Amino acid sequence: MSQEQLHEEIIARSEATTWALARQEWGLKNIWMSDTAQTCLCGPHPIKEICEIENQVNGATTEVGNCCVNHFLGMNSEQFFTSVRKVRADGEASFNEATIEFAHGLGIITDWERGFYLDIWRKRVLSPKQLNRKRQINEKMMKHFLR
Repeated sequence: MSQEQLHEEIIARSEATTWALARQEWGLKNIWMSDTAQTCLCGPHPIKEICEIENQVNGATTEVGNCCVNHFLGMNSEQFFTSVRKVRADGEASFNEATIEFAHGLGIITDWERGFYLDIWRKRVLSPKQLNRKRQINEKMMKHFLR
Protein backbone atom coordinates (compact mmCIF):
# COMPACT_ATOMS: atom_id res chain seq x y z
CA MET A 1 0.00 0.00 0.00
CA SER A 2 1.44 3.33 -1.05
CA GLN A 3 0.40 6.32 0.96
CA GLU A 4 2.18 8.57 -1.55
CA GLN A 5 0.23 7.11 -4.47
CA LEU A 6 -3.06 7.58 -2.63
CA HIS A 7 -2.13 11.20 -1.89
CA GLU A 8 -1.31 11.83 -5.55
CA GLU A 9 -4.56 10.24 -6.75
CA ILE A 10 -6.73 12.16 -4.28
CA ILE A 11 -4.98 15.47 -5.03
CA ALA A 12 -5.43 14.87 -8.77
CA ARG A 13 -9.20 14.53 -8.20
CA SER A 14 -9.39 17.55 -5.88
CA GLU A 15 -9.48 21.29 -6.26
CA ALA A 16 -6.82 21.73 -3.57
CA THR A 17 -3.20 21.10 -4.50
CA THR A 18 -1.91 19.89 -1.13
CA TRP A 19 -2.77 16.72 0.75
CA ALA A 20 -3.80 18.55 3.92
CA LEU A 21 -6.40 20.60 2.05
CA ALA A 22 -7.41 17.97 -0.52
CA ARG A 23 -8.35 15.35 2.06
CA GLN A 24 -10.74 17.84 3.68
CA GLU A 25 -12.75 18.04 0.44
CA TRP A 26 -13.77 14.37 0.60
CA GLY A 27 -16.60 12.61 2.44
CA LEU A 28 -17.91 9.07 2.63
CA LYS A 29 -20.72 8.58 0.12
CA ASN A 30 -21.37 4.83 0.21
CA ILE A 31 -19.91 1.50 1.31
CA TRP A 32 -20.26 -2.09 0.17
CA MET A 33 -18.54 -5.44 0.31
CA SER A 34 -17.68 -7.24 -2.91
CA ASP A 35 -16.92 -10.89 -3.49
CA THR A 36 -14.78 -9.79 -6.45
CA ALA A 37 -11.60 -8.01 -5.47
CA GLN A 38 -11.02 -4.54 -6.84
CA THR A 39 -7.89 -2.40 -6.82
CA CYS A 40 -7.47 0.53 -4.44
CA LEU A 41 -6.16 3.93 -5.55
CA CYS A 42 -3.13 3.41 -3.31
CA GLY A 43 -1.75 0.58 -5.40
CA PRO A 44 -2.25 -2.90 -6.71
CA HIS A 45 -3.57 -4.62 -3.61
CA PRO A 46 -6.99 -6.27 -3.70
CA ILE A 47 -9.85 -4.73 -1.76
CA LYS A 48 -13.25 -6.21 -1.01
CA GLU A 49 -14.50 -3.58 1.43
CA ILE A 50 -15.20 -0.70 -0.91
CA CYS A 51 -15.75 2.90 0.12
CA GLU A 52 -17.12 5.33 -2.41
CA ILE A 53 -15.97 8.81 -1.50
CA GLU A 54 -17.18 12.08 -2.96
CA ASN A 55 -15.46 15.41 -3.30
CA GLN A 56 -17.74 17.97 -1.67
CA VAL A 57 -16.21 20.79 -3.74
CA ASN A 58 -16.23 19.46 -7.31
CA GLY A 59 -18.55 16.44 -7.08
CA ALA A 60 -15.92 13.90 -8.18
CA THR A 61 -16.31 10.36 -6.84
CA THR A 62 -13.89 7.48 -6.55
CA GLU A 63 -13.57 4.17 -4.77
CA VAL A 64 -10.93 3.23 -2.21
CA GLY A 65 -10.47 0.45 0.29
CA ASN A 66 -11.74 0.56 3.84
CA CYS A 67 -8.19 0.66 5.28
CA CYS A 68 -7.19 3.70 3.22
CA VAL A 69 -10.38 5.53 4.12
CA ASN A 70 -9.72 4.94 7.83
CA HIS A 71 -5.94 5.39 8.00
CA PHE A 72 -5.25 8.12 5.48
CA LEU A 73 -8.49 10.00 4.97
CA GLY A 74 -9.62 9.75 8.59
CA MET A 75 -13.18 8.63 7.84
CA ASN A 76 -14.61 6.00 10.19
CA SER A 77 -15.99 3.43 7.75
CA GLU A 78 -14.85 0.48 9.88
CA GLN A 79 -17.87 0.87 12.16
CA PHE A 80 -20.12 0.18 9.15
CA PHE A 81 -18.11 -2.80 7.88
CA THR A 82 -17.98 -4.35 11.36
CA SER A 83 -21.75 -4.18 11.52
CA VAL A 84 -22.23 -5.57 8.00
CA ARG A 85 -19.85 -8.47 8.71
CA LYS A 86 -21.77 -9.28 11.89
CA VAL A 87 -25.16 -9.37 10.16
CA ARG A 88 -23.69 -11.28 7.21
CA ALA A 89 -22.57 -14.00 9.63
CA ASP A 90 -25.90 -14.04 11.49
CA GLY A 91 -29.02 -12.73 9.76
CA GLU A 92 -30.70 -12.18 13.13
CA ALA A 93 -27.90 -9.99 14.50
CA SER A 94 -28.43 -6.25 14.71
CA PHE A 95 -26.78 -3.51 12.74
CA ASN A 96 -25.23 -0.84 14.95
CA GLU A 97 -26.83 2.57 15.28
CA ALA A 98 -24.33 4.27 12.98
CA THR A 99 -25.06 1.81 10.17
CA ILE A 100 -28.81 2.19 10.64
CA GLU A 101 -28.46 5.97 10.37
CA PHE A 102 -26.12 5.63 7.38
CA ALA A 103 -28.59 3.33 5.58
CA HIS A 104 -31.42 5.74 6.33
CA GLY A 105 -29.37 8.65 5.00
CA LEU A 106 -28.76 6.72 1.77
CA GLY A 107 -32.49 6.03 1.42
CA ILE A 108 -32.07 2.27 1.84
CA ILE A 109 -34.57 2.16 4.70
CA THR A 110 -37.61 4.32 5.34
CA ASP A 111 -38.25 6.63 8.27
CA TRP A 112 -40.55 4.00 9.79
CA GLU A 113 -37.97 1.22 9.37
CA ARG A 114 -35.30 3.42 10.95
CA GLY A 115 -37.54 4.21 13.93
CA PHE A 116 -38.56 0.57 14.36
CA TYR A 117 -34.97 -0.67 14.18
CA LEU A 118 -33.70 1.93 16.64
CA ASP A 119 -36.45 0.89 19.04
CA ILE A 120 -35.55 -2.82 18.93
CA TRP A 121 -31.86 -3.07 17.97
CA ARG A 122 -30.61 -3.54 21.55
CA LYS A 123 -33.42 -5.77 22.75
CA ARG A 124 -32.45 -9.35 23.47
CA VAL A 125 -35.95 -10.82 23.20
CA LEU A 126 -38.22 -9.89 20.29
CA SER A 127 -41.71 -11.08 19.48
CA PRO A 128 -41.95 -13.32 16.40
CA LYS A 129 -43.47 -10.41 14.46
CA GLN A 130 -40.66 -8.03 15.51
CA LEU A 131 -38.00 -10.60 14.64
CA ASN A 132 -39.55 -11.20 11.24
CA ARG A 133 -39.64 -7.46 10.49
CA LYS A 134 -36.05 -7.06 11.67
CA ARG A 135 -34.96 -9.91 9.34
CA GLN A 136 -36.71 -8.17 6.44
CA ILE A 137 -34.92 -4.91 7.15
CA ASN A 138 -31.60 -6.75 7.55
CA GLU A 139 -32.12 -8.40 4.15
CA LYS A 140 -32.99 -5.08 2.58
CA MET A 141 -29.84 -3.47 3.95
CA MET A 142 -27.64 -6.43 3.06
CA LYS A 143 -28.83 -6.31 -0.57
CA HIS A 144 -27.31 -2.85 -0.70
CA PHE A 145 -24.13 -3.52 1.28
CA LEU A 146 -23.21 -6.80 -0.51
CA ARG A 147 -22.51 -6.63 -4.22
